[in-house]
Amino acid sequence: MTDEGSTRKDAAPQVDSEDTVDEEDLAGAEESAPAGRNVGSWLLVPVALVMVLLCWGQWAVVAFHLTGVFSGNLFHIHLNGFGDLGTDVADAPPVPGHASSLGGWLVCICAAVLLVAGVLRGLRRSPRPAGIAAVVAAIAQIAVVIYSAVVVNSQSGGFYGKLASNAKASGITVTFSVGWAMWIELLLGFLALALAVGVLVRERNADVLRIRL
Repeated sequence: MTDEGSTRKDAAPQVDSEDTVDEEDLAGAEESAPAGRNVGSWLLVPVALVMVLLCWGQWAVVAFHLTGVFSGNLFHIHLNGFGDLGTDVADAPPVPGHASSLGGWLVCICAAVLLVAGVLRGLRRSPRPAGIAAVVAAIAQIAVVIYSAVVVNSQSGGFYGKLASNAKASGITVTFSVGWAMWIELLLGFLALALAVGVLVRERNADVLRIRL
């Protein structure tokens, strides 16, 4: 009788220790998964801020190939995402006029959504809706930048069409090109999309892991 009782007493703690290990592993998986997901969420914040700053950079460049006495010289007009004009001529007065916006305001709206979504996900508040909103905002930002690039290259906008027609009537060759800021905007849009999708994928995988455990 004594041997059977001791055997039962020894068996009971072994079952309890196994249960304890399983519970600790499960708790560790639940805590480590959200911590990993928050890194990508917080990265959306600086990406969104840089998007807004780039709206004041060069989104389009119009180069005039002058003729006559000034033959061989180039005169450039720079436009930012809001349609403000500038020139690279030394000591030149501000260029009068204002072009149509190249989507700068829309990019700012998309960046604001990305920033708020990144903060909400980082704080673990409404993570799933915030993640979906970040994906949609990133796709919208990419679409706006691509459309703006098409407008510049095809001179389909009213400002660019008039500028091209006036230059042609004057016998001046004009070249339209996409500015450096717009290219960086496009890269940031794909980066934001990759971060947003990556966070959602990791979240889904972590949920499957918790269910299996």
